[in-house]
Amino acid sequence: MADALKREVTEETGLTIEVGQLIGFLEIVGDPHFVIFDFYADVIGDDPPRAAGDAADVRWVPLKQVEQLDCTPRFAETLRGWGIPI
Repeated sequence: MADALKREVTEETGLTIEVGQLIGFLEIVGDPHFVIFDFYADVIGDDPPRAAGDAADVRWVPLKQVEQLDCTPRFAETLRGWGIPI
């Protein structure tokens, strides 16, 4: 999973990351069906993110603004439940 995450982040943002530990996972059964695995990660280098692959937009967002974004259902409340301060 770490290799897949590194590859996808690079494909979608142009960033290189070092993957840390798994924070948790969330499954939302329905249509569409979501399975989300969240990991800690560190960005290697100083390059800014850029939208690539099938990403329409990419930008750094302060954690306190996550709830203002169009996210996967229950994503923000799940982050809080994992102890991520949003």
